[in-house]
Amino acid sequence: MLIARHTRLKMDAAQGIVLGGFFAIGVVLLTLVQAGGGAGQAGLTAFLFGQAAAMLRGDLFVMGGGAALALGLVGLFWKELKLVAFDPVFARSLGLPVAALEAGLTLLVALAIVLGLQLVGVVLMTAMLIAPAAAARQWTDRLGRMVLLAAGFGTLAGLVGALGSALGRGYATGPLVVLCATALTVVSILAAPRRGLVARWLARAARRRQLRGARLLATFQGLAAAHGDPDYPVEEGMIAARHGPAGRTLARLEAEGMIRPVSHPPEATRHWVLTGKGHRSGAGEGP
Repeated sequence: MLIARHTRLKMDAAQGIVLGGFFAIGVVLLTLVQAGGGAGQAGLTAFLFGQAAAMLRGDLFVMGGGAALALGLVGLFWKELKLVAFDPVFARSLGLPVAALEAGLTLLVALAIVLGLQLVGVVLMTAMLIAPAAAARQWTDRLGRMVLLAAGFGTLAGLVGALGSALGRGYATGPLVVLCATALTVVSILAAPRRGLVARWLARAARRRQLRGARLLATFQGLAAAHGDPDYPVEEGMIAARHGPAGRTLARLEAEGMIRPVSHPPEATRHWVLTGKGHRSGAGEGP
């Protein structure tokens, strides 16, 4: 925060610098500890990857108290934190202590990390901070709903991961919890009704079908106007010559009542004419 505030660097660049620097320091310290032969006694494995099986009832009370404190502070300063997170310039113009609020929000994140160390460890805690929020973001545009959904997804991942670890043999709880959170994120990215990849693909396919239908209707209207006959029978070959194979689109337009098939002796090929609904739709007047 100090680097971003007092230099020209943006927050992501400042975070990258600090993360890289402190990670390098951690690697050096880890190497020194391992060289001393006391890595196991130092508890580094449990610190990095968690040790949920060794949690005591007192640990649960500490985690619950910390979670209650964080929830209380977020609820108490909800409007201020929301404003600072999305528009700090406007918050500063209102006289809010932006620096103090940003520092408080950062401390809450640090508190969440510390509380999760015993469960999943410092390495996997990064995924637990990001994955539930990323999953919740796919389902809503409202921040309040997103926070509630993220909390629900995190709780669900914890329950499923702990249950899977208890039922299986030799499965570490922390990685299973993170895998559940990651699975929830993947499912949300794929299946969310508005932002999901499947929904977006279906919407694009629907727009393409609509565009093809509009082009065919425009061709029908153009031929009818060129021949001075609103009921001019358009032959299938004319459509294929201009638009390529369009059997599916013609069948859909016929099912929607935009065109209707007609016979045009002595020709044996299929012909269609625009219906009244097709004329209005092609002219942009709606059905």
